[in-house]
Amino acid sequence: MCVSSTTRLEPFDDGGLHFSASGQLIRRSSFSSTISSQNQSSSSDLTPSMTAATTTSVGNVASPPSTPNKPKLATHSVLAMLKEYEAIPAVGVYFEVRVALSINPGRFAVQPYKYYNQLQRLMKDLQAHCKGPSAQRVEPNQLAIGQAYAATDNDGVYHRVNIRKIYDEMIQVRFVDAGDEGVVRCNQLLQLTPEFRELPMMALPAQLHGIKLEGIVWTQENCVRFRKLTLGQKFIGIVRRVDKLEDERRALSLELIDTSTPKDIKLHETLIEEKHALPA
Repeated sequence: MCVSSTTRLEPFDDGGLHFSASGQLIRRSSFSSTISSQNQSSSSDLTPSMTAATTTSVGNVASPPSTPNKPKLATHSVLAMLKEYEAIPAVGVYFEVRVALSINPGRFAVQPYKYYNQLQRLMKDLQAHCKGPSAQRVEPNQLAIGQAYAATDNDGVYHRVNIRKIYDEMIQVRFVDAGDEGVVRCNQLLQLTPEFRELPMMALPAQLHGIKLEGIVWTQENCVRFRKLTLGQKFIGIVRRVDKLEDERRALSLELIDTSTPKDIKLHETLIEEKHALPA
């Protein structure tokens, strides 16, 4: 077997996330590469850990530079917060999703597929706005935990982010439409204008139903295979359970079914057959 049951040793599961020397997150979302490729073609003519005890052996995350300061209060008028996605189906109901972040079967993120085209339009418009003359930088006295801004990923693609923690010089943010996290400086943030605040946060934390998750150490081989099967792919999901994380976000336990072939394929069965997971 490529997975084993063990006691979780680390107090924080980094999920295999990596940071570059500049402090930016090396993204695991497929959205960045899509936008980057569109940008290139047009120029020539656009973390929180889950409650289950999971960890990976893909890599280590750089610790933030210091103990968080007390949140700074914005001195300017505060724009509306981004809303949580509320239309989560009831347990047992089908839910068409796209996998936006893929770390391991115990930690990934999905987007509601019916909003995928709307999210793509938002991303395209966000690139134009943030690279245009009307883009405004964020001043340190405007920072507020939970507030939304725009920031780039490692590929230079702008995303909607919200602030999780404020440190001396660095700011921990969540990429709210992809599900991963990063560390940026204040001068890397841009104001997010009202038209980019209408769409709810699209990334929903998820775990795969039907396999053992508690006490599992996911090997790099497990993670790579899971990523290959899921990242950027559309599935018919069945909601099997809805949990609450420590930050009050909802996390979904999903059975994922690939309907792109004549015979429906249940993802958890594939992982079990290939010995990348143990049955629940």
